[in-house]
Amino acid sequence: MATKKSRTGKKKRPQYGPQGKKTNEAPQMSAEELNNYKQARRANYAAIGLLLVAMVLLLVSPNSLGGTVAQSIVVIIAYAVTIVAGALILYTKKYVVPGREKMTGITGWVMVGVGICGLLLTAYGLFGMA
Repeated sequence: MATKKSRTGKKKRPQYGPQGKKTNEAPQMSAEELNNYKQARRANYAAIGLLLVAMVLLLVSPNSLGGTVAQSIVVIIAYAVTIVAGALILYTKKYVVPGREKMTGITGWVMVGVGICGLLLTAYGLFGMA
């Protein structure tokens, strides 16, 4: 492909990019959109933190408490924290990039489902023994 030349015979420079004088400006976000974005980011960080707490609780409780009722209570707390984290992920679903809405919804519902199943199984084991 031949290079573009002007009428005087000189090679044309691109308007945009490192050699050009124009820049592509990103669309500015409104104050409300920016606030929603920040809230969604905080909710995502909170969900990640809650999941870390739940994993630590599930990792520590079998080794330290040794199969007592206290262990079941700690596991129930861990699954409740997982449900809250899933709810936070579902809250951020409306603020994510349009292509990621479906995956965010699936992730949130899976987290809520795992938490509910864990709660039910732990409660069944706790009250089924009595």
